[in-house]
Amino acid sequence: MAKAEGRYHERKPKYSKDSPQLQHVFRLYKSDMTDTRVAKLTGINRATFIRYRKKLKSFINLSIITRR
Repeated sequence: MAKAEGRYHERKPKYSKDSPQLQHVFRLYKSDMTDTRVAKLTGINRATFIRYRKKLKSFINLSIITRR
């Protein structure tokens, strides 16, 4: 009901697709690191990383992104 009336606003994303932190995470992932290892090294939650990886798959040109 609140959404239909325009009073509901979704949570803002933690990282933008141009975020340097997110770009660093994807570079590590592209260099054959596992999700768990990337999460431990960068401090980003593993589930968050996986969610962003799936969400930004069409925006970030990583051919290796679909390997898992």
